[in-house]
Amino acid sequence: MFIKLILALSITNPVANFAALKNLSEDMLTKATQNLEDIISEQNFGLIKDPSVGIINNKLESQYNIDTEQVELTNLNYSGVRVKAKENSKDYSGSKFIKFESQLSYTFTGFTKRISAEAYNSTQEVKDILSISYSPSFGEMAFTDYFKTINFQWRGITWDNGLSGAGGDRYHTKNNRGGSENPLTAVQDSFEITDKSMAQTQIYSRQYSKTNWMKSYGYFGFFWKEEIISLNFTVEASCYATAWNAYWAKVANQLEIKNLNFSK
Repeated sequence: MFIKLILALSITNPVANFAALKNLSEDMLTKATQNLEDIISEQNFGLIKDPSVGIINNKLESQYNIDTEQVELTNLNYSGVRVKAKENSKDYSGSKFIKFESQLSYTFTGFTKRISAEAYNSTQEVKDILSISYSPSFGEMAFTDYFKTINFQWRGITWDNGLSGAGGDRYHTKNNRGGSENPLTAVQDSFEITDKSMAQTQIYSRQYSKTNWMKSYGYFGFFWKEEIISLNFTVEASCYATAWNAYWAKVANQLEIKNLNFSK
């Protein structure tokens, strides 16, 4: 039908109908494009693990046979995305916003170094920082808008040579920050994620103070820099002994971290 119409217009008045033919062909091409609102039937993609541009494009390609070179992802965050036809797209027009939920598979388990110090006629201090960095796929603001909590299990293990039964191993958790002589397993703790840094916050401590003294501390904090969050776990140990005491002051400290993750 389209071909017959072109022939008829060309024969009757080729000059006068040139513009009409041009407009008609362009209109037919426009009508040949598919609206993304019609192609993508889902309003919600459900749960997406570790969402990224690549994962969303793979879903569009595999489920809807969309040529992702002709579309762009806008308003992309951890709760949804708008799929929009590029201006030069030959096959698509319009756009569609799709909701989804996000879950991160990222976890971390590890230890600080076991630090130790010994002092005689002096003060000795030692420190170690376990630093973990994570780069969110969609940037800092999108990350902190969606994920609200840092979760991890932790256990501090301290030792010193305090007298009169005060020395020996102590185990520290969220439920026993001062330490227990009985072995304890790591207990989960949670901290709020924001787009602001969280200053070093003490999570456990131990002190022995007589003629000599020994101190152990554990801290957690985080900071943002260039869209990357750095999580810092710090252990400190210090001790002091006088010269006339003839007794060394000794101390050790270590922090265990398990199953660190981010959640809503």
